[in-house]
Amino acid sequence: HIIIIPTEEEFETLATTTINDKRLDFARDLFLLGCTTGLRYLDVIRLGGNNIKTINGEHYIETNIQKTGDYLRIPLNPINSIAL
Repeated sequence: HIIIIPTEEEFETLATTTINDKRLDFARDLFLLGCTTGLRYLDVIRLGGNNIKTINGEHYIETNIQKTGDYLRIPLNPINSIAL
């Protein structure tokens, strides 16, 4: 298997490019969120506003992984926030 990971420059370009098609814009945001959190696609699409928690002024995604049932708390950073 060959895994191609976007360079930082490619990632930044993808994150800041304006996409006028709402479906493609949403797909891009899902991709970026998956890249920055390590979540599988199925776990990303299951996220909702109730998964965003604030603890001591810091924002987190809290979720149970569908495949394993493991509980995760993932700190949000500015790149994650773009996708949300």
